[in-house]
Amino acid sequence: MVNIDEGGERYFAGFGKRRQSLPFADEIPEPTLTSEQDRVIVGSEMMVTSTLGLAFDQMHRFMHAAADRARRTGKTIMVDINWRPVFWSQEETHARQMILDYARRYASFVKITDEEAEWMFPGKIRAQEVLETPQILLGDGFFPQADLVLVTAGEKGCGGASREGRTHRQEAFEVDA
Repeated sequence: MVNIDEGGERYFAGFGKRRQSLPFADEIPEPTLTSEQDRVIVGSEMMVTSTLGLAFDQMHRFMHAAADRARRTGKTIMVDINWRPVFWSQEETHARQMILDYARRYASFVKITDEEAEWMFPGKIRAQEVLETPQILLGDGFFPQADLVLVTAGEKGCGGASREGRTHRQEAFEVDA
C-alpha cells in the first residue's frame, strides 16, 4: 500500500520485515517460466520491469528467467530502478548491488530518479548533476550497455539521453485532475 505523509512524501506500508500478513502476490511466482509466460515474452516487443521484485527470492529468480528469455529473443528491456527500503530484508549495500547487477545485465533502457541515481552510485554522482546531464549515466561505471536513460525528478522535471547523443530536458508542469 502506498501512503502519502503530510509533507506529500510517499511511503509504503504492508511490506518488508515488519509484515505480518500473507505474502504479496508478486512475491511468489514459480521461478521458472510457464509455456504461457514464455509465449507472452516471445510475442512482445518490449519487456518492462521494476527492481522491487528483486527483494523477494522467488520473484528474483523469476525476473532473471524472464529477462534471460527476453534477451535471447532480442527484446528491448526497460528496467525501472526502484529503491524502497521497506521491501528489502537484505542489507542496503547488498540490495544496491543486486539492483545494479540486474540493470547492467539486462537493461537497454533505464528509468531512474535523480535521488536513486545518487543512491545507486554513492560518491560518484549527485542528483542535480544527473538530472542536468543524464547522458553521464550511459558512460563507463554507470550503465554502459544501455541505449537510453530517463531520469525523473518529480517537481524538478525530467531528463533523458540516448546512446546516439540525443538529450532532452523537460520541466515539470501541472495537470488538472
